[in-house]
Amino acid sequence: MFHRMIRVFECPKGRLGKGIARLMDISNDGMHKALVRGIDGNAGSILEIGYGNGKTIKLLREKAPGARIFGMDLSRDMYESAMDTVGSDPNCFLSTGDCAELDYDDNAFDYVITTDTCYFWSLPDKVMAEISRVLKPGGMFGNAYNGTYAAFIRADRKDEKLYTDKRIVDAAKKHGLMLKGAGKQGLTGHVLWFKKE
Repeated sequence: MFHRMIRVFECPKGRLGKGIARLMDISNDGMHKALVRGIDGNAGSILEIGYGNGKTIKLLREKAPGARIFGMDLSRDMYESAMDTVGSDPNCFLSTGDCAELDYDDNAFDYVITTDTCYFWSLPDKVMAEISRVLKPGGMFGNAYNGTYAAFIRADRKDEKLYTDKRIVDAAKKHGLMLKGAGKQGLTGHVLWFKKE
């Protein structure tokens, strides 16, 4: 049962997936806001990996009104929900796909952010390489995740992917992303900021 629920969180689909996305918005609200607080209001380009129903993209638009905001999500259903949320914003570009193969130019973004996706990356080393590739020199990568949820997923999957701050920091460093800040959000939220050297 739990394994099946993890799959719904990984790539929300259908009515259940849309309901889960709404729950994730509520439970991740503090982490979303913490990432948005870390964005410079004068940012030119931002990529969100795993945008869900688009709530964070709306927050990004308020924080950085002049930015071009891009998003990539695995779920086609989340794409449709997010398009309803962001409307016809001419500077918002959403797509579906795998973050292990980001379809963006090198050095394209001032910021890349993600919430609660790192433990789902099937190829975490490749994803970190891709994030580093698309970030501009001096660009920032913000990763927020729920430590309790990560522990449950790790216990279910019994693998050694990105479930702890140390593993995330080590994977990022390998690709020139140096830890610049770490904090807690609420009881179980972790927020890590990295800078591309």
